Amino acid sequence: MKEIMKWELKNLLRFPILEIIIVFAVFQIGFIRIVFGSFCTIHDGMLTISSFHSQIGQFAYRIVTNNFVDSRTIIYLLASLLFTISFAYELDTNLTKIYMSYPVKRRDYFVSKFVGCFAVIFLTFLFVGIGFTVFLDPAYASVTILSPFILAYALALALLIFFASSVATIIAVFSKNTALSFIGSFFVLHMFDSSAAKMKIAPSTFLRETWEVFFTGTTSVRNGEIMYHIPYIDVLKTIYFPVIISIVLFLISFIYYTKYFEVK
Repeated sequence: MKEIMKWELKNLLRFPILEIIIVFAVFQIGFIRIVFGSFCTIHDGMLTISSFHSQIGQFAYRIVTNNFVDSRTIIYLLASLLFTISFAYELDTNLTKIYMSYPVKRRDYFVSKFVGCFAVIFLTFLFVGIGFTVFLDPAYASVTILSPFILAYALALALLIFFASSVATIIAVFSKNTALSFIGSFFVLHMFDSSAAKMKIAPSTFLRETWEVFFTGTTSVRNGEIMYHIPYIDVLKTIYFPVIISIVLFLISFIYYTKYFEVK
Protein backbone atom coordinates (compact mmCIF):
# COMPACT_ATOMS: atom_id res chain seq x y z
CA MET A 1 0.00 0.00 0.00
CA LYS A 2 2.90 2.39 0.66
CA GLU A 3 4.00 2.22 -2.96
CA ILE A 4 0.46 2.90 -4.17
CA MET A 5 0.23 5.85 -1.78
CA LYS A 6 3.51 7.30 -3.08
CA TRP A 7 2.32 6.86 -6.64
CA GLU A 8 -1.01 8.53 -5.90
CA LEU A 9 0.62 11.53 -4.22
CA LYS A 10 3.06 11.86 -7.10
CA ASN A 11 0.15 11.67 -9.53
CA LEU A 12 -1.79 14.38 -7.67
CA LEU A 13 1.18 16.69 -7.36
CA ARG A 14 1.99 16.56 -11.07
CA PHE A 15 -0.52 19.37 -11.39
CA PRO A 16 0.06 22.63 -9.45
CA ILE A 17 -2.50 21.39 -6.93
CA LEU A 18 -0.32 22.03 -3.88
CA GLU A 19 0.46 25.58 -4.96
CA ILE A 20 -3.22 26.29 -5.60
CA ILE A 21 -4.19 24.93 -2.18
CA ILE A 22 -1.51 27.00 -0.43
CA VAL A 23 -2.75 30.18 -2.13
CA PHE A 24 -6.35 29.35 -1.19
CA ALA A 25 -5.34 28.49 2.37
CA VAL A 26 -3.40 31.72 2.87
CA PHE A 27 -6.25 33.70 1.33
CA GLN A 28 -8.79 31.95 3.54
CA ILE A 29 -6.91 32.43 6.80
CA GLY A 30 -6.00 35.98 5.81
CA PHE A 31 -3.74 38.51 7.41
CA ILE A 32 -5.04 39.73 10.71
CA ARG A 33 -3.45 42.48 12.79
CA ILE A 34 -3.07 41.50 16.38
CA VAL A 35 -3.83 43.89 19.21
CA PHE A 36 -3.12 41.76 22.22
CA GLY A 37 -2.41 44.41 24.84
CA SER A 38 0.81 45.14 26.61
CA PHE A 39 0.62 42.20 29.06
CA CYS A 40 -1.95 39.66 30.19
CA THR A 41 -2.88 40.12 33.83
CA ILE A 42 -5.31 37.92 35.67
CA HIS A 43 -6.42 38.99 39.12
CA ASP A 44 -3.36 40.20 40.99
CA GLY A 45 -0.60 38.20 39.29
CA MET A 46 1.36 38.37 36.09
CA LEU A 47 1.70 35.40 33.76
CA THR A 48 5.07 33.80 33.22
CA ILE A 49 6.77 34.33 29.86
CA SER A 50 5.80 30.83 28.74
CA SER A 51 2.15 31.24 29.72
CA PHE A 52 1.95 34.66 28.12
CA HIS A 53 3.14 33.29 24.78
CA SER A 54 0.86 30.29 25.21
CA GLN A 55 -1.97 32.83 25.41
CA ILE A 56 -0.80 34.30 22.12
CA GLY A 57 -0.96 30.78 20.71
CA GLN A 58 -4.52 30.46 21.92
CA PHE A 59 -5.41 33.79 20.35
CA ALA A 60 -3.79 32.82 17.03
CA TYR A 61 -5.55 29.45 16.79
CA ARG A 62 -8.79 31.09 17.88
CA ILE A 63 -8.59 33.54 14.98
CA VAL A 64 -7.52 30.89 12.46
CA THR A 65 -10.15 28.37 13.53
CA ASN A 66 -12.92 30.96 13.60
CA ASN A 67 -12.00 32.17 10.12
CA PHE A 68 -11.87 28.59 8.87
CA VAL A 69 -15.27 27.76 10.39
CA ASP A 70 -16.84 30.83 8.79
CA SER A 71 -15.48 30.22 5.28
CA ARG A 72 -15.88 26.61 4.20
CA THR A 73 -16.48 27.05 0.46
CA ILE A 74 -12.79 26.75 -0.43
CA ILE A 75 -12.60 23.33 1.23
CA TYR A 76 -15.68 22.20 -0.73
CA LEU A 77 -14.13 23.41 -3.96
CA LEU A 78 -10.77 21.72 -3.33
CA ALA A 79 -12.29 18.44 -2.15
CA SER A 80 -14.54 18.33 -5.21
CA LEU A 81 -11.57 19.01 -7.49
CA LEU A 82 -9.11 16.51 -5.99
CA PHE A 83 -11.52 13.62 -5.59
CA THR A 84 -12.88 14.19 -9.08
CA ILE A 85 -9.33 14.00 -10.47
CA SER A 86 -8.51 10.97 -8.36
CA PHE A 87 -11.67 8.91 -8.97
CA ALA A 88 -14.10 10.22 -11.60
CA TYR A 89 -11.48 11.40 -14.11
CA GLU A 90 -9.71 8.04 -14.11
CA LEU A 91 -13.01 6.21 -14.48
CA ASP A 92 -14.16 8.58 -17.22
CA THR A 93 -10.94 8.16 -19.24
CA ASN A 94 -10.55 4.39 -18.65
CA LEU A 95 -7.32 4.91 -16.72
CA THR A 96 -8.78 2.80 -13.91
CA LYS A 97 -9.02 -0.15 -16.30
CA ILE A 98 -5.33 0.18 -17.09
CA TYR A 99 -4.32 0.44 -13.45
CA MET A 100 -6.49 -2.51 -12.48
CA SER A 101 -4.63 -4.67 -14.97
CA TYR A 102 -1.70 -4.59 -12.57
CA PRO A 103 -1.65 -6.87 -9.51
CA VAL A 104 -3.22 -4.26 -7.25
CA LYS A 105 -5.92 -4.91 -4.70
CA ARG A 106 -8.94 -2.68 -5.12
CA ARG A 107 -9.05 -2.14 -1.39
CA ASP A 108 -5.50 -0.78 -1.29
CA TYR A 109 -6.08 1.26 -4.43
CA PHE A 110 -9.23 2.92 -3.08
CA VAL A 111 -7.84 3.63 0.40
CA SER A 112 -4.59 5.03 -1.02
CA LYS A 113 -6.45 7.44 -3.29
CA PHE A 114 -8.78 8.60 -0.52
CA VAL A 115 -6.04 9.04 2.09
CA GLY A 116 -3.75 10.74 -0.45
CA CYS A 117 -6.32 13.39 -1.37
CA PHE A 118 -7.31 13.89 2.26
CA ALA A 119 -3.68 14.28 3.36
CA VAL A 120 -2.86 16.86 0.68
CA ILE A 121 -5.71 19.15 1.77
CA PHE A 122 -5.42 18.55 5.52
CA LEU A 123 -1.65 18.90 5.88
CA THR A 124 -1.49 21.99 3.67
CA PHE A 125 -4.11 23.87 5.67
CA LEU A 126 -2.66 22.61 8.96
CA PHE A 127 0.84 23.91 8.20
CA VAL A 128 -0.51 27.21 6.87
CA GLY A 129 -2.36 27.64 10.18
CA ILE A 130 0.80 26.80 12.13
CA GLY A 131 2.73 29.23 9.95
CA PHE A 132 0.23 31.94 10.85
CA THR A 133 0.86 31.43 14.58
CA VAL A 134 4.63 31.58 13.99
CA PHE A 135 4.12 34.82 12.05
CA LEU A 136 2.37 36.35 15.07
CA ASP A 137 4.98 35.28 17.62
CA PRO A 138 8.23 34.19 15.94
CA ALA A 139 10.43 34.64 19.03
CA TYR A 140 8.55 31.94 20.98
CA ALA A 141 7.35 29.83 18.07
CA SER A 142 7.85 26.53 19.90
CA VAL A 143 5.56 27.62 22.75
CA THR A 144 2.98 29.17 20.44
CA ILE A 145 2.78 26.22 18.06
CA LEU A 146 2.38 23.69 20.88
CA SER A 147 -0.57 25.51 22.41
CA PRO A 148 -3.28 22.95 23.26
CA PHE A 149 -5.59 24.91 20.98
CA ILE A 150 -3.83 23.52 17.94
CA LEU A 151 -6.12 20.55 18.62
CA ALA A 152 -9.15 22.74 17.97
CA TYR A 153 -7.83 23.84 14.59
CA ALA A 154 -6.67 20.35 13.59
CA LEU A 155 -9.96 18.80 14.70
CA ALA A 156 -12.06 21.36 12.82
CA LEU A 157 -9.92 20.77 9.72
CA ALA A 158 -10.17 16.99 9.95
CA LEU A 159 -13.93 16.99 10.54
CA LEU A 160 -14.75 19.26 7.63
CA ILE A 161 -12.30 17.68 5.17
CA PHE A 162 -13.40 14.14 6.09
CA PHE A 163 -17.05 15.09 5.60
CA ALA A 164 -16.39 16.87 2.27
CA SER A 165 -14.13 14.02 1.11
CA SER A 166 -16.75 11.37 1.86
CA VAL A 167 -19.43 13.27 -0.05
CA ALA A 168 -17.11 13.99 -3.00
CA THR A 169 -15.94 10.36 -3.15
CA ILE A 170 -19.40 8.80 -3.22
CA ILE A 171 -20.49 11.18 -6.00
CA ALA A 172 -17.31 10.57 -8.00
CA VAL A 173 -17.52 6.78 -7.72
CA PHE A 174 -21.18 6.54 -8.65
CA SER A 175 -21.21 9.22 -11.37
CA LYS A 176 -18.04 8.06 -13.19
CA ASN A 177 -18.12 11.38 -15.04
CA THR A 178 -15.58 14.15 -14.54
CA ALA A 179 -17.83 17.18 -15.09
CA LEU A 180 -20.79 15.68 -13.24
CA SER A 181 -18.58 14.68 -10.30
CA PHE A 182 -16.94 18.08 -9.86
CA ILE A 183 -20.06 20.19 -10.33
CA GLY A 184 -22.27 17.74 -8.45
CA SER A 185 -19.93 17.44 -5.45
CA PHE A 186 -19.50 21.17 -5.05
CA PHE A 187 -23.21 21.83 -5.57
CA VAL A 188 -24.29 19.18 -3.03
CA LEU A 189 -21.78 20.33 -0.40
CA HIS A 190 -22.55 24.00 -0.84
CA MET A 191 -26.33 23.57 -0.95
CA PHE A 192 -26.36 21.19 2.02
CA ASP A 193 -24.25 23.61 4.03
CA SER A 194 -26.64 26.45 3.23
CA SER A 195 -29.98 24.67 3.58
CA ALA A 196 -29.26 22.40 6.57
CA ALA A 197 -27.65 24.99 8.82
CA LYS A 198 -29.68 23.95 11.88
CA MET A 199 -29.00 20.20 11.58
CA LYS A 200 -26.33 18.56 13.71
CA ILE A 201 -24.61 17.05 10.70
CA ALA A 202 -24.35 20.42 8.95
CA PRO A 203 -20.72 21.65 8.94
CA SER A 204 -21.78 25.12 10.06
CA THR A 205 -23.34 23.55 13.17
CA PHE A 206 -20.80 20.98 14.33
CA LEU A 207 -17.80 23.17 13.56
CA ARG A 208 -19.26 26.07 15.51
CA GLU A 209 -20.07 23.80 18.46
CA THR A 210 -16.51 22.45 18.44
CA TRP A 211 -15.13 25.99 18.34
CA GLU A 212 -17.30 27.08 21.26
CA VAL A 213 -16.34 24.10 23.43
CA PHE A 214 -12.62 24.77 22.96
CA PHE A 215 -12.50 28.54 23.09
CA THR A 216 -15.15 29.42 25.65
CA GLY A 217 -13.81 27.14 28.38
CA THR A 218 -12.55 28.49 31.69
CA THR A 219 -8.95 29.21 32.63
CA SER A 220 -7.13 29.62 35.90
CA VAL A 221 -3.68 30.76 36.99
CA ARG A 222 -1.39 29.08 39.49
CA ASN A 223 2.01 30.61 40.30
CA GLY A 224 1.94 32.52 37.04
CA GLU A 225 1.18 29.43 34.95
CA ILE A 226 -2.09 29.50 33.07
CA MET A 227 -4.24 26.38 33.16
CA TYR A 228 -6.78 25.66 30.42
CA HIS A 229 -9.85 23.64 31.36
CA ILE A 230 -10.99 22.12 28.07
CA PRO A 231 -13.99 19.76 28.42
CA TYR A 232 -12.84 17.04 26.02
CA ILE A 233 -15.92 14.91 26.75
CA ASP A 234 -18.11 17.74 25.50
CA VAL A 235 -15.93 17.94 22.38
CA LEU A 236 -16.61 14.26 21.65
CA LYS A 237 -20.33 14.88 22.03
CA THR A 238 -20.23 17.54 19.32
CA ILE A 239 -18.38 15.47 16.73
CA TYR A 240 -19.69 11.92 16.96
CA PHE A 241 -22.71 12.48 14.68
CA PRO A 242 -20.89 14.04 11.69
CA VAL A 243 -18.09 11.49 12.08
CA ILE A 244 -20.60 8.62 11.89
CA ILE A 245 -22.25 10.12 8.79
CA SER A 246 -18.85 10.58 7.11
CA ILE A 247 -17.82 7.00 7.92
CA VAL A 248 -21.10 5.64 6.52
CA LEU A 249 -20.63 7.54 3.24
CA PHE A 250 -17.03 6.36 3.05
CA LEU A 251 -18.01 2.73 3.64
CA ILE A 252 -20.72 2.87 0.95
CA SER A 253 -18.15 4.11 -1.56
CA PHE A 254 -15.57 1.61 -0.38
CA ILE A 255 -17.90 -1.41 -0.58
CA TYR A 256 -19.25 -0.41 -3.97
CA TYR A 257 -15.80 0.27 -5.42
CA THR A 258 -14.21 -2.92 -4.10
CA LYS A 259 -17.10 -5.40 -4.37
CA TYR A 260 -19.66 -4.35 -6.96
CA PHE A 261 -18.02 -1.88 -9.30
CA GLU A 262 -17.22 -3.28 -12.76
CA VAL A 263 -14.43 -1.76 -14.82
CA LYS A 264 -15.52 -1.66 -18.47
